[in-house]
Amino acid sequence: MSGGTEQRRRWPLRTYVVALVVLFIVASAISSAYQRAQAEQYARRAAVEDATFAARLAARDIGDALAALQKALDETVANPAIAQAFAPDLDPGACSLSFSGVGAFKSGHLDVIRADGTVACSSLKDRRVPGYRGAPWLAEARSTRGVLGPVTDDRTGRYVMIGSAPVGRLGMVAGFLDLESLGPALATMYGGPRQLSMLVTSADGATAVTRSIDSRRWTGASLRDTPFAADAGLVERRDPDGVRRLYGAATVPEIDWQVHAGADQNRALAAARELSTRQSTITLAGLLVVLVAAAVFHRRILRPVRRLSIAVRTAGATGNTPVPVTGPAELADLAEDFNRMTAAAERHLAEVSRLAAIVHSSVDAIIGKTLDGIITNWNDGAMAVYGYRAEEICGRHISVIVPPHLHPELEELLRRIRRGERVERLETQRVRKDGTVIEVSVTISPIHDGAGRVVGAAAVGRDITEEKRAAAERACLQQRLHQSQRLESLGQLAGGVAHDFNNLLAVILSCTELLADELDAASAAGRDVQAIQRAAERGARLTRQLLIFGRKDTTRPELLDLNAVVADLQELLARSIGQHVELVVRGASELPAVRADRGQLEQVLVNLAVNARDAMPDGGRLTIETASVDVDEVYAQLHPQLTPGRYVQLLVSDTGTGMAPEVVARAFEPFFTTKPKGTGTGLGLATVYGIVAEAGGTVTIYSEPGLGTTFRVYLPEVVGARPAPTTHAPAPVARGRGETILVVEDEAALREATTRLLRRNGYEVVEAGNGIEALEAAANTRWDLLLTDVVMPHMSGRELAERLRLHRPDLRVLFMSGYSQEVLGPGKALDEGVTLLAKPFTEAALLAKVHAALAGGVAGSPSLHPGG
Repeated sequence: MSGGTEQRRRWPLRTYVVALVVLFIVASAISSAYQRAQAEQYARRAAVEDATFAARLAARDIGDALAALQKALDETVANPAIAQAFAPDLDPGACSLSFSGVGAFKSGHLDVIRADGTVACSSLKDRRVPGYRGAPWLAEARSTRGVLGPVTDDRTGRYVMIGSAPVGRLGMVAGFLDLESLGPALATMYGGPRQLSMLVTSADGATAVTRSIDSRRWTGASLRDTPFAADAGLVERRDPDGVRRLYGAATVPEIDWQVHAGADQNRALAAARELSTRQSTITLAGLLVVLVAAAVFHRRILRPVRRLSIAVRTAGATGNTPVPVTGPAELADLAEDFNRMTAAAERHLAEVSRLAAIVHSSVDAIIGKTLDGIITNWNDGAMAVYGYRAEEICGRHISVIVPPHLHPELEELLRRIRRGERVERLETQRVRKDGTVIEVSVTISPIHDGAGRVVGAAAVGRDITEEKRAAAERACLQQRLHQSQRLESLGQLAGGVAHDFNNLLAVILSCTELLADELDAASAAGRDVQAIQRAAERGARLTRQLLIFGRKDTTRPELLDLNAVVADLQELLARSIGQHVELVVRGASELPAVRADRGQLEQVLVNLAVNARDAMPDGGRLTIETASVDVDEVYAQLHPQLTPGRYVQLLVSDTGTGMAPEVVARAFEPFFTTKPKGTGTGLGLATVYGIVAEAGGTVTIYSEPGLGTTFRVYLPEVVGARPAPTTHAPAPVARGRGETILVVEDEAALREATTRLLRRNGYEVVEAGNGIEALEAAANTRWDLLLTDVVMPHMSGRELAERLRLHRPDLRVLFMSGYSQEVLGPGKALDEGVTLLAKPFTEAALLAKVHAALAGGVAGSPSLHPGG
């Protein structure tokens, strides 16, 4: 001590070194112990998570397998031919059943079991094994659809689960799933690298359903004295053999079995303990290095470095300030290098941060991979598109998201990347984690290192599933809209042509009937007249089909039972299609009523049946079915003519030659036909389309060349109404008794022929060529009925009837028209009080309408519509 100033005590360097060593040892011991505990904890947690994941997969697999078995049984029972398998005289060798496993159930068998427990058919090769008479589960399985068990299979002696599907009083179809093989199969499928053991127990844990270890011994064994029955939630426990394992558990849906997946505890923790031992060794070696380094640092470097450190801290606190260069040459160089490195690192870090932010925030799937296809990078967009988290997928091969049938394409893409090629906007398919196949657009670019070598690849993918689906729907809707517009235009044209032809045909038919009465039917002239009549009648049928197609014909809608309409026509259809075509009719029970014109609906059936017959020149099968169906939003979008709701469906299917897509697209166009010249008019399907559209429905076609064609007619259901019983009594045709008919028709030839027909059948006739002449004749003559055309110059038939009714409220009116749209109401049906005689007409039709109009009296003022 000097100057009264106490000198600060200095400790020797070895004291610091010893203290540092002691501190290092204590810290290393604590760190080693902590790291060992943490490593074991992480290893234990990872093992339990893996086991729980495997248990969940196994539980879901078991549930899916049982559901798949039940679905297969239900589909087998739904087969109409299943009843044949229960025949008492069925030769067991004649039936054929096979069982190739379902899910994790790799063995079992399928049996068709009669009501008395005997086996009618089985997938077991040894068919001499007895049946199930007296089996305790038989009664429940016969009466209940579903899964039951576990039970002992009387035929194989194995512990099984049974899926049953009753078949009325005949018996049932049952599937037997072997539980002994389930445990090893689950271990194989989900044991993974940890070689997990699998144990499936009952819901209460008291019984082992199956086990992967020694499955024969443990299948069906009791677990009441084991931890599995005491507490199902334990993670760490001893298994039935006494081995300590880490367990994860899951519950099988519907049946509540418990699936336990166990990892061997010693094996799970071995890697962590080995790592801890290695770290302790490294720590000791590090201690020696520290001792040596401390001495060197103190002598040669510590002081200059300390000064440099102070400068660095100062620079760090004040921002990007260069570190001052002081001290030995080496430290000076270090400072300069540090300054350059810091600047470069800051620039690189900023760039990398920007790129990382862009990649991770992108909605596109961005994936990095090696040239061998191993995934190295996986952004959030990839997780959203494919469903895998980065930690799940990194390190795995890219083929995990590629469908198996596209693996050759994947190999070719990897080869192109190795050659340095870039793949632009490849539209292909990928598989999500949940198994869903999606459509994607992928761009793949090679990654080069500093020397220009290709070292990897970066893929940018986008999910375009919804885009492609929407595009397909738009194309389909556009096509159907164009077809509907084209058919509507053709319908307008067809209706106009039919109107003019009907007037001409009316004259021809009326005149030939008058002429036929004056000629000998056996003479040449008589035969010529008959030929003219037949041609005119055929022309009348064609024009009516045109009117029906254009929705301009008169309809008389009524409530109809579609099954009854089909049944009434069945005999006629059978004769029409010939003996070389088999007719099969299937009517749905309790079919709702529809509202349609019966005659037109019969025309639909006949046209479709004849069309099918012509498609089967060498014979085949024509099937007619009825059903009640529900049209949903999706189906209605694809068929714009339909609105969502309930419909009655008429299905007409043949096994004929079928139609090409271009023929289907034009099938409903009038006058379009693929039949040889002279054998078809091209109006059959056009008429069908018009009739069904008139009834508020639509028609769809499905056809494949060489396989056949199916037409589906959809008619709206009429809820809460029943069709009236049909009658077929013919109406008598009565002659006149001197009544006077005022005939108004601007076509002179038709007026003259109509007048002659009426006069020779007992009526008096007053003729008028237009409305003005008719008013004059009505003022000077007494008459009983106005028979008038609707469309006439100067004054329409509607206006004429209204003016005459001003003076004669009791006026009886019968309208004639070759174009029923002139007198149709908004619903395309005749308004109440309107009686129509459609042109062309025969003598019998004329007399019947006149008699009905005279007998009916005044039904009210007719509601005629513009255009008349």
